[in-house]
Amino acid sequence: MIDRWGFVMRPQTIFLERIRGYYATATYRSYARLLLDIERVTACYGGGIGLPYFKLSDAFLDVLREEYIQERETGLAHFKRTMSVGARFWKFCEEEKWAKGLYGSNHKNRKYQINVPEEGFMHHPVMAGKVIWRVPRLPTHRDFELIEAAGMTLIKTPSLKRRFRLFCLILKTLALRRSEAARLNIASIPTKSQIARLRAQAEAGKKPWTVSIKILRSKRGGIRVAEFPIPLLEEIRDYIDRDRPKDVKGSSKHGPIFVSRKTGKQLGDQWVTNLFKRAARKAAAMHAREHGEMNLSEVRPHHYRHRGITDLIRGYLEAGKDSTEAILIVMQLVGLRSLDVIIGYLHLAEAETEDRTRADKEVAEKRAKKVTLDLVRIREALGTRRRYSK
Repeated sequence: MIDRWGFVMRPQTIFLERIRGYYATATYRSYARLLLDIERVTACYGGGIGLPYFKLSDAFLDVLREEYIQERETGLAHFKRTMSVGARFWKFCEEEKWAKGLYGSNHKNRKYQINVPEEGFMHHPVMAGKVIWRVPRLPTHRDFELIEAAGMTLIKTPSLKRRFRLFCLILKTLALRRSEAARLNIASIPTKSQIARLRAQAEAGKKPWTVSIKILRSKRGGIRVAEFPIPLLEEIRDYIDRDRPKDVKGSSKHGPIFVSRKTGKQLGDQWVTNLFKRAARKAAAMHAREHGEMNLSEVRPHHYRHRGITDLIRGYLEAGKDSTEAILIVMQLVGLRSLDVIIGYLHLAEAETEDRTRADKEVAEKRAKKVTLDLVRIREALGTRRRYSK
């Protein structure tokens, strides 16, 4: 991290390097942006004179809250997330003895500039206010089709059209996060001949129709396994062999699958978000919505993950799996470790039922209620706390 004069901000840089080994790249970068934003605010303090981190105090944290909440009109959730990263940095500086009396709990023999309650920084007065996590609505498969069709009209090059369609198909089929799909590597995908053998074995009933592929985890780093259907692998391999060479010269045996034509480097996940937003706005303008239907302009790529997780759970339930078993299987498939988090992804009562009879709808509603009750029971047994609420 560099200041306005071009000098390295040593404590901040060392802190970021320290946490870099604990998180995935996307998470680490988001933390870096939040810390940088705090430094920008402190640099503008006093008419541009600035305020160094070792002079921060409880009073200045109130100034930060006013700047974020009132001046910038930032949401409370974003402010709390920013302050939590700042608190980690201030605690780090205190532990490394770069700052004396900066961050800690006041007691008779010691006073700190930032007084941390015994319960932790989340109970600091500056963090007051309850965040209500709004669970997004669930788009239908038809909604995704309309947006994808609009997205195809925004792209002129055929190979880039196929890239966009394939990326959406991966998100839709596997319920991956955007960054996990963007970081897929060629080396992890079987060759064309290997896929042909896998298909022949699956058709003969000797092997399943899915293949376990190792992918890089988006959050917390590490590697996890995702189950790729053979038809999806065929489409990915076809793109690698036919279209990817047009984006980058050289070997097609290694490196990221999705690369930029300009730089030849891996595409970030933001490209699909920007394109998807434009496509969603165009689809919303082209297709009128009826009462109760979701506004197409509100749909985002992350909704694929909500849709995929919901459909996976429904599929296992309809196949006769117990709700607890279905939940645990899907959590492993999509890389979730917390029951609190999967609650935010489940929309069983909201899932598509347009093509069902009234009796089928009643069965689906009863099944949704049972899964919700089972989740509550499991959470209570584990002593966890629900973070998502409607």
